[in-house]
Amino acid sequence: MLTVAELSLERSGRQILDGIDLTLEAGRFLALVGPNGAGKSTLLSAIAGRETPSGSVAWFGRDLGDWTRRDLARQGAVMQQSETTAFDFLVREYVALGRLPRQGMVSDVQEQQILAAAMAALDLSELADRTMPSLSGGERQRCRMARCLAQLWDAPENPPGAGCFLLLDEPTSALDLGQQARLLCEAWAFVRRGGSCIAVLHDLNLAATYADEVAVLVRGRIVARGTPSEIVTANRVSGWYDARLIAGTVTDGPIQRELISLPVPRG
Repeated sequence: MLTVAELSLERSGRQILDGIDLTLEAGRFLALVGPNGAGKSTLLSAIAGRETPSGSVAWFGRDLGDWTRRDLARQGAVMQQSETTAFDFLVREYVALGRLPRQGMVSDVQEQQILAAAMAALDLSELADRTMPSLSGGERQRCRMARCLAQLWDAPENPPGAGCFLLLDEPTSALDLGQQARLLCEAWAFVRRGGSCIAVLHDLNLAATYADEVAVLVRGRIVARGTPSEIVTANRVSGWYDARLIAGTVTDGPIQRELISLPVPRG
């Protein structure tokens, strides 16, 4: 579904991306991790067509430059880290902006059903008539995710997934534990319906819990990629992040996974 080849980008004499090769098939959730300044957000922007690097990006076998903006917006949605809006949109109005690429494709009644479902998915129904500036950072983050889902929802009875992609840039940075789980569960469900998702995540434990694969970006290059159990280990991560980390095993019913954390100061 996604093919990235020899993607490089230099800015102000600094190499931001350096020969990135990346593929992602439908039905896969890839977590993109790495230290600050590694180029993760820039890579996501390049994949979305918002940067002009050298190399190539192809979605569904078609070069990014061959897509119209409207067609690409019907196939994929991008959730940015932060966003400013020029107007005091109500939450329901803001989420409805995601429907613009599909304007006229369903009836007005179906439009309202889709918007209601997208807001309910992110626990926003009770906030529908609040203005965006009145919300907390976490609430606005959930609105951005709901707008992405609304953008890809083609019928009330057909939640988005198959043939579509989500690009999420630090989608959980302002969320509490429960809302982190809710948002990433929606991304996970999207992938299980046949979509593809790339999420930039700083929380390695979230990456290990929800992603099928983890790719590590360091100084503009992908230095490792594999399953969470292969990548998210204290020994490997410590070197990439220049930090001493410890690991413990968490048991959740029949599921066991490794948990990464910083050591607790003593004395």
